[in-house]
Amino acid sequence: DRSVITPSAAKRPPITKVVPGVQVQARIASDSTGQARFLLRLPDDWNGRLVVAGASGTRSEFNGDFAWSDYVVQQGYAYASQNKGVLNLRITSLSSATPPNALACRLNPASSVWVNFYDNDDGQPFTRWVDYMVKAARIAQDGVKSAYGKSARYTYAVGTSNGGYQVRRALEAAPKVFDGGVDWEGTFVDEGGPNLLTDLPAAILN
Repeated sequence: DRSVITPSAAKRPPITKVVPGVQVQARIASDSTGQARFLLRLPDDWNGRLVVAGASGTRSEFNGDFAWSDYVVQQGYAYASQNKGVLNLRITSLSSATPPNALACRLNPASSVWVNFYDNDDGQPFTRWVDYMVKAARIAQDGVKSAYGKSARYTYAVGTSNGGYQVRRALEAAPKVFDGGVDWEGTFVDEGGPNLLTDLPAAILN
Protein backbone atom coordinates (compact mmCIF):
# COMPACT_ATOMS: atom_id res chain seq x y z
CA ASP A 1 0.00 0.00 0.00
CA ARG A 2 2.65 2.53 0.92
CA SER A 3 4.55 1.84 -2.32
CA VAL A 4 1.41 2.45 -4.38
CA ILE A 5 0.63 5.74 -2.65
CA THR A 6 4.26 6.96 -2.91
CA PRO A 7 5.83 4.86 -5.69
CA SER A 8 8.88 7.06 -6.32
CA ALA A 9 11.61 6.60 -3.73
CA ALA A 10 13.05 9.98 -4.75
CA LYS A 11 9.89 11.73 -3.57
CA ARG A 12 9.70 10.05 -0.17
CA PRO A 13 10.86 11.85 2.98
CA PRO A 14 14.55 11.06 3.54
CA ILE A 15 15.35 8.73 6.41
CA THR A 16 17.93 10.70 8.38
CA LYS A 17 18.01 8.77 11.65
CA VAL A 18 16.86 5.70 13.52
CA VAL A 19 13.76 6.38 15.66
CA PRO A 20 13.60 4.04 18.67
CA GLY A 21 10.11 3.44 19.99
CA VAL A 22 7.10 1.14 20.05
CA GLN A 23 4.72 0.12 17.26
CA VAL A 24 1.24 -1.20 18.09
CA GLN A 25 -0.85 -3.06 15.49
CA ALA A 26 -4.38 -3.89 16.51
CA ARG A 27 -7.96 -4.61 15.53
CA ILE A 28 -10.77 -2.32 16.68
CA ALA A 29 -12.82 -4.74 18.78
CA SER A 30 -16.13 -2.88 18.46
CA ASP A 31 -16.23 -3.57 14.70
CA SER A 32 -18.64 -6.47 14.19
CA THR A 33 -17.14 -7.36 10.78
CA GLY A 34 -13.65 -7.86 12.22
CA GLN A 35 -12.15 -5.73 9.45
CA ALA A 36 -11.24 -2.52 11.31
CA ARG A 37 -7.48 -2.14 11.79
CA PHE A 38 -5.43 0.35 13.81
CA LEU A 39 -1.76 1.34 13.91
CA LEU A 40 0.11 3.41 16.52
CA ARG A 41 3.78 4.46 16.53
CA LEU A 42 5.26 5.89 19.73
CA PRO A 43 8.78 7.34 19.41
CA ASP A 44 10.90 7.37 22.55
CA ASP A 45 11.85 11.00 21.89
CA TRP A 46 8.27 12.32 21.77
CA ASN A 47 7.54 15.98 21.04
CA GLY A 48 4.17 15.99 22.83
CA ARG A 49 2.06 15.93 19.65
CA LEU A 50 0.00 13.29 17.81
CA VAL A 51 -0.75 12.88 14.08
CA VAL A 52 -3.70 10.71 13.03
CA ALA A 53 -3.80 9.68 9.37
CA GLY A 54 -6.70 8.85 7.10
CA ALA A 55 -6.42 6.06 4.53
CA SER A 56 -6.35 6.76 0.79
CA GLY A 57 -8.56 4.77 -1.57
CA THR A 58 -9.69 1.58 0.14
CA ARG A 59 -6.23 0.90 1.48
CA SER A 60 -4.74 -0.33 4.73
CA GLU A 61 -3.50 1.41 7.84
CA PHE A 62 0.03 1.26 6.34
CA ASN A 63 -0.82 3.31 3.24
CA GLY A 64 0.57 6.55 4.68
CA ASP A 65 3.92 5.20 5.85
CA PHE A 66 6.03 6.93 3.18
CA ALA A 67 3.76 9.94 2.64
CA TRP A 68 3.17 10.86 6.30
CA SER A 69 4.63 8.57 8.96
CA ASP A 70 8.29 8.60 7.95
CA TYR A 71 8.38 12.39 8.12
CA VAL A 72 6.40 13.04 11.29
CA VAL A 73 7.89 10.22 13.37
CA GLN A 74 11.40 11.53 12.66
CA GLN A 75 10.20 14.91 13.96
CA GLY A 76 9.10 13.28 17.24
CA TYR A 77 5.35 13.05 16.64
CA ALA A 78 3.38 10.00 17.72
CA TYR A 79 1.59 8.62 14.66
CA ALA A 80 -1.66 6.69 14.29
CA SER A 81 -3.53 5.35 11.28
CA GLN A 82 -6.50 3.13 10.42
CA ASN A 83 -8.15 1.46 7.42
CA LYS A 84 -11.59 3.16 7.53
CA GLY A 85 -13.00 0.04 9.18
CA VAL A 86 -12.93 -2.00 5.97
CA LEU A 87 -10.53 -4.30 4.13
CA ASN A 88 -9.59 -3.64 0.50
CA LEU A 89 -10.62 -6.39 -1.91
CA ARG A 90 -10.97 -10.14 -2.40
CA ILE A 91 -10.35 -12.18 -5.55
CA THR A 92 -13.50 -13.72 -6.99
CA SER A 93 -12.00 -15.27 -10.13
CA LEU A 94 -8.44 -15.83 -11.34
CA SER A 95 -9.48 -16.41 -14.96
CA SER A 96 -12.79 -15.34 -16.42
CA ALA A 97 -13.78 -13.67 -19.68
CA THR A 98 -16.88 -12.17 -18.10
CA PRO A 99 -17.73 -10.80 -14.63
CA PRO A 100 -18.35 -13.63 -12.14
CA ASN A 101 -20.92 -11.47 -10.33
CA ALA A 102 -22.67 -8.11 -10.74
CA LEU A 103 -20.16 -6.15 -8.62
CA ALA A 104 -16.96 -7.79 -9.86
CA CYS A 105 -14.24 -5.54 -11.24
CA ARG A 106 -11.15 -6.40 -13.31
CA LEU A 107 -7.79 -5.66 -11.68
CA ASN A 108 -6.98 -3.77 -14.90
CA PRO A 109 -8.56 -3.58 -18.38
CA ALA A 110 -6.40 -6.40 -19.77
CA SER A 111 -6.64 -8.70 -16.75
CA SER A 112 -8.73 -11.85 -16.44
CA VAL A 113 -8.54 -11.58 -12.64
CA TRP A 114 -11.74 -10.26 -11.03
CA VAL A 115 -12.16 -8.84 -7.55
CA ASN A 116 -14.91 -7.61 -5.25
CA PHE A 117 -14.39 -4.66 -2.93
CA TYR A 118 -15.40 -5.06 0.71
CA ASP A 119 -16.78 -1.50 0.54
CA ASN A 120 -19.61 -2.87 -1.63
CA ASP A 121 -20.75 -5.32 1.06
CA ASP A 122 -23.88 -4.72 3.11
CA GLY A 123 -23.25 -2.62 6.20
CA GLN A 124 -20.26 -0.78 4.72
CA PRO A 125 -21.52 2.70 3.74
CA PHE A 126 -18.69 5.17 3.17
CA THR A 127 -20.24 7.44 5.81
CA ARG A 128 -18.72 5.07 8.41
CA TRP A 129 -15.23 6.21 7.44
CA VAL A 130 -15.44 9.26 9.69
CA ASP A 131 -16.34 7.07 12.66
CA TYR A 132 -13.10 5.13 12.34
CA MET A 133 -11.01 8.27 11.95
CA VAL A 134 -12.44 9.58 15.21
CA LYS A 135 -12.14 6.17 16.93
CA ALA A 136 -8.49 5.96 15.87
CA ALA A 137 -7.79 9.42 17.28
CA ARG A 138 -9.38 8.61 20.63
CA ILE A 139 -7.61 5.24 20.90
CA ALA A 140 -4.32 6.92 19.97
CA GLN A 141 -4.84 9.65 22.55
CA ASP A 142 -5.39 6.99 25.21
CA GLY A 143 -2.31 5.11 23.97
CA VAL A 144 -0.16 8.23 24.10
CA LYS A 145 -1.29 9.02 27.64
CA SER A 146 -0.58 5.45 28.73
CA ALA A 147 2.85 5.38 27.10
CA TYR A 148 4.13 8.79 28.15
CA GLY A 149 2.13 9.49 31.31
CA LYS A 150 0.56 12.64 29.86
CA SER A 151 -1.87 13.64 27.13
CA ALA A 152 -0.85 14.93 23.72
CA ARG A 153 -0.75 18.73 23.65
CA TYR A 154 -2.08 18.75 20.10
CA THR A 155 -3.75 16.17 17.85
CA TYR A 156 -3.68 16.71 14.08
CA ALA A 157 -5.58 14.86 11.35
CA VAL A 158 -3.91 14.29 7.97
CA GLY A 159 -5.02 12.48 4.83
CA THR A 160 -4.97 12.30 1.04
CA SER A 161 -7.88 11.52 -1.32
CA ASN A 162 -10.40 9.38 0.62
CA GLY A 163 -8.16 9.97 3.63
CA GLY A 164 -8.62 13.71 3.05
CA TYR A 165 -12.37 13.14 3.10
CA GLN A 166 -11.89 11.44 6.48
CA VAL A 167 -9.97 14.47 7.74
CA ARG A 168 -12.61 16.99 6.67
CA ARG A 169 -15.50 15.00 8.11
CA ALA A 170 -13.63 14.20 11.34
CA LEU A 171 -12.91 17.88 11.95
CA GLU A 172 -16.58 18.65 11.34
CA ALA A 173 -17.91 15.76 13.42
CA ALA A 174 -15.46 15.83 16.35
CA PRO A 175 -13.89 19.30 16.60
CA LYS A 176 -12.92 18.75 20.25
CA VAL A 177 -10.85 15.67 19.36
CA PHE A 178 -8.60 17.45 16.84
CA ASP A 179 -6.66 20.70 16.97
CA GLY A 180 -6.24 20.97 13.20
CA GLY A 181 -5.88 18.98 10.02
CA VAL A 182 -4.52 18.71 6.49
CA ASP A 183 -7.06 17.65 3.85
CA TRP A 184 -4.82 16.91 0.86
CA GLU A 185 -6.95 16.66 -2.33
CA GLY A 186 -9.73 15.04 -0.31
CA THR A 187 -12.68 13.40 -2.05
CA PHE A 188 -15.81 15.54 -1.93
CA VAL A 189 -19.30 14.05 -2.18
CA ASP A 190 -22.14 16.57 -2.36
CA GLU A 191 -25.29 15.28 -0.67
CA GLY A 192 -27.32 16.30 -3.72
CA GLY A 193 -26.82 14.73 -7.15
CA PRO A 194 -25.14 14.72 -9.50
CA ASN A 195 -22.09 13.77 -7.46
CA LEU A 196 -19.23 11.28 -7.43
CA LEU A 197 -21.48 8.42 -6.36
CA THR A 198 -23.97 8.99 -9.19
CA ASP A 199 -21.43 9.75 -11.92
CA LEU A 200 -18.85 7.05 -11.20
CA PRO A 201 -21.21 4.05 -11.66
CA ALA A 202 -22.46 5.61 -14.91
CA ALA A 203 -18.89 6.02 -16.17
CA ILE A 204 -18.10 2.40 -15.31
CA LEU A 205 -21.21 1.12 -17.12
CA ASN A 206 -20.46 3.21 -20.23
